[in-house]
Amino acid sequence: MFVSGKLVARTVALLVTVSAVASAQTSTCDIDENKFGKALFALQQARQGKSPEAQATAYRNIVKDLTAKADNPVERSYALGQVLAAFMSNPAASGTSVTRGTLGFTTTPEVAVDPAVLVDSLFNMVEAAKPNCAHDIAQIRRTEAWANLVNAAVQAFNGDKPDSAAALANRANLLYPGAPFTWNILAGLAQRKNDAKGSVVYLKKMAVAAGNDTAWADNARTAYGAIGQIALDAAEAAQGAEKAQWLAEAKAAYEALARDPGKTGNFGDMAQSGLARVALAAGDTNAIKSGYQAQLANPEGFSFQQLLEAGTTAARADQLGDATKLLQAAYAKNPWSRDVLNNLSVMYIRQEQGSKALPLVTRLVEVDPSNPDNYQLLTLAYANHQKAFNALSKEVGKRANATQNARLKKALIDSAAALSDSIKRTTNLALLYNSVSDTLPVKVTFTNFGPGEEGKYNLGGIILNRSKAPKSYTMTVEFLDEKGQVLATQTASVGPVAPDATGKFAVSAPIATAAGFRYKPLQ
Repeated sequence: MFVSGKLVARTVALLVTVSAVASAQTSTCDIDENKFGKALFALQQARQGKSPEAQATAYRNIVKDLTAKADNPVERSYALGQVLAAFMSNPAASGTSVTRGTLGFTTTPEVAVDPAVLVDSLFNMVEAAKPNCAHDIAQIRRTEAWANLVNAAVQAFNGDKPDSAAALANRANLLYPGAPFTWNILAGLAQRKNDAKGSVVYLKKMAVAAGNDTAWADNARTAYGAIGQIALDAAEAAQGAEKAQWLAEAKAAYEALARDPGKTGNFGDMAQSGLARVALAAGDTNAIKSGYQAQLANPEGFSFQQLLEAGTTAARADQLGDATKLLQAAYAKNPWSRDVLNNLSVMYIRQEQGSKALPLVTRLVEVDPSNPDNYQLLTLAYANHQKAFNALSKEVGKRANATQNARLKKALIDSAAALSDSIKRTTNLALLYNSVSDTLPVKVTFTNFGPGEEGKYNLGGIILNRSKAPKSYTMTVEFLDEKGQVLATQTASVGPVAPDATGKFAVSAPIATAAGFRYKPLQ
């Protein structure tokens, strides 16, 4: 079984603190704020109130003054929206249902409203009348109240409170829908429900929002990468027209990413490998081959990751010769990557080159000792050996029977005896490792391996308890460089895990990069 060249976490958990921000872009808004200069000056004073109660009273007085007359409705709505947006950071106006009287309105004071809905409707009216004020309004919408809602939504999302996260994110979007954070939350919630279509809708909104600001460009790239992965996964489970639609969705996302891969990160590699997967799923052999020709022609000009992705793509397309060359080039750059050890071993085994596969699989078991799939590869490598010894033994036997030279006949007979011993040994080893694969009481798989927060490198995965009793595990991981030297060691405790159930683990090392990892066998 081939593993992907890059393990990435699809949903990006939001861990940042969002705050209200201001833009330095020159204003083109032609609203005359002087008409309500007194109210806006009072707003600045209200923000500096000595207590929440004093602030609330000041905000209410400003609302009363602004709504006392009906002239200049656009300018008045512009000023009133600013006041109410600021008021929402005060406990008196932070709820989803507040009476108009609480906000300072004198007409129908008993009617309940959501201040976020009211702010949104006021600014929408201004934008409809004054489109050139949209940028200024966007900055006003990004208030402290908006930042509070986003951060609360992040906490609810990471705290596995989906209903609260969705409600908070949607309310934040009423105040300001132009940031990627809340759309990412809603996309993540849709993913948790296995709602691929909903995830893609929200991720597209995230990409648009992030694409409007260079400071958030990587958020847009992350969104396109996630859209591609989700669409490809959906395509694999679909048929006919639905499959074609999902493949088109994935292709469009990866093409967008390829047009703007950025100058940092691995977005360019992600785009190319994604397009290769689309071509593979669509059965477009020509596109698959053209996608890795440059790496095949000049492997030294490409990174380990690019070679690994290209080799894996060629392997999945059954281009065995091309895949082997590409994976050999990747292995030469990094012989401690679990993925390249696995994939190149599979290539050798498929071509019945057990002698070449065996040292790679042996190292694979060293770095990933608690995975029965690796022992199955050992079984196949030794079976390859046994098959090769059988063929050689038959050939030696034929030569011994055909020769009349006594000395040569004896030498050939001795060789046949030695080959017989080798056949028995490799057969026994194949049976042994097949038994180990079947009876291993645990199975470790990996979900992500790559850079995390600045200055850290992460590894995450899943432990399956294949035994008949609950178990707890200690995962001790060594992060390695290209020479197999240990860069850092981290430990995670998992469990207890019930029989036939799984537990997740995650470790993070204080290093900027790592070529591979290994861990101690789980008991």
